[in-house]
Amino acid sequence: MVVATATSITQASNYSSGTYVMMSPSQLRPNSDFTVSVNILKAPQDVDVTATIHKDVKSIFYQSVRSAPVASAQGTFQAGNPGTLHLKIPGSITKTSYTLTVEGAGGLTFTNSTTLDYSSKEFSLFIQTDKGIYKAGDTVNFRVLGMYSDFKPYLKPLHIRIYDKDSNKIVQWLNVRPKDGVVTQKLKLSSQPTLGDWKISVLASVRMALTLLKK
Repeated sequence: MVVATATSITQASNYSSGTYVMMSPSQLRPNSDFTVSVNILKAPQDVDVTATIHKDVKSIFYQSVRSAPVASAQGTFQAGNPGTLHLKIPGSITKTSYTLTVEGAGGLTFTNSTTLDYSSKEFSLFIQTDKGIYKAGDTVNFRVLGMYSDFKPYLKPLHIRIYDKDSNKIVQWLNVRPKDGVVTQKLKLSSQPTLGDWKISVLASVRMALTLLKK
């Protein structure tokens, strides 16, 4: 299950004639696209909006200070025309706290910040077999599905291996590229396979998915 959460920032500006609404995810994931929705409700002229994500660093006095920006994006928005800012989050971010700061200039002047939670789940791998239990001579049909947290298919190479109950490698498929995020494979069992729980292992970058086959 993938849960989408959002943080809403609503604030009256320093101008009595202007208001704005900003929305963003509350979680930050490595190697992902982070989107900030911008809606200028009322402003006398165009508003330049900058969104910046900083890593929070504790100083020797245990005070939180900001490091160099992790990601930043800027755009110009008109009142009544909602839009988005897209920030590219690098894969090198680490598990710590982060702060999103949104600033406006021009038709509205404002600064607003919110804390972001780190989530290491960049993508998920799922393995589906056509049966739960197999017998000697059966054909094991299975597929592997890779999906990013934004529901886009994972298209990078996968390493697929099948092991018997004694962890002996029976077969492997290396550097298999998914088609639309899916890899389909099959294995014909011998007439005298080792009985027990077998394992399908799928490796993509540093993420592994495992499933057991009952024999």
